Amino acid sequence: MTALSSDATACPLCGCDGDPMFQIDGIPVLECMQCKHRYAGIVPQADHVRVHYNDDYFFAGKAGYSDYLASEDLLRRQGKWYARLLQQRAIGQPQKSLFAIGAAAGFDIDEFRNAGWSVSGVEPNDTMARHARERIGIDIQTGTLESVHVTQTYDVVMAIQVLAHFTDPQVAAQQLAGLVRPGGYLLVETWDYRSRVATCFGRYWHEYSPPTVLQWFSKTSLISLMKRHGLEVAGSGKPAKRIGGAHARSLLEYKLSQMPLSSVTKMMLKMIPKNLALRYPGDDLFWMLFRKSHSDAR
Repeated sequence: MTALSSDATACPLCGCDGDPMFQIDGIPVLECMQCKHRYAGIVPQADHVRVHYNDDYFFAGKAGYSDYLASEDLLRRQGKWYARLLQQRAIGQPQKSLFAIGAAAGFDIDEFRNAGWSVSGVEPNDTMARHARERIGIDIQTGTLESVHVTQTYDVVMAIQVLAHFTDPQVAAQQLAGLVRPGGYLLVETWDYRSRVATCFGRYWHEYSPPTVLQWFSKTSLISLMKRHGLEVAGSGKPAKRIGGAHARSLLEYKLSQMPLSSVTKMMLKMIPKNLALRYPGDDLFWMLFRKSHSDAR
């Protein structure tokens, strides 16, 4: 592997050195020798978000989406599921206010609104944010967690499939905690690189997709990160996620292109109906709910 600068090799969670595990498209994936967090061995440029989360990420397939807007029904189903999850736990009082990070087109949080929540959020891709504002009527600012101007705190802050994209997860966790009111909650959905699925696939695991994905958590490393910022675990589990056939085909074709498989195996992917909704079977996806102490005013 090529030599890396100290900025690229230092663990973004604890600052210790990382051990290169393998490379994906020339980008090293490192594992911290101390806390075992995994991360991409690159120093992202200032325009990283603009370059990597442009419209191609949502419409061009590969490591992103083949057509994000076409997944509206599945995303709304996901939103309903999470809204019920919080309702069952009597979360969302007194105001039932929710702020979403990486809100995309707003489909999932619109289902929170339908359940009586006051919803808003931030999304770096302007096409997605404008869709939420103009087509759905949800206040989604175009911007990032780092750039957004928010003057209030919320009962729930939601970060679905977001944490893995942050260049500095320590700063992100601090900012997320700052958006949660004392006694409120942070809802996270992300991937577990220590899961059986991830271990089985190794470097070919679908989430090893830098430079759009920069961080790979385990449940242990995520808990440790949030605890440093005053957030304690209040629950966790596996989400009832479904994935569209078109997205599944696009992602698998992209990842399988990196594997030594036969052309027959790759051609079999084309047999997956694009309009099919598949229940995600893996154990590598999880949700985790964190609670901020009533006494924590940070």
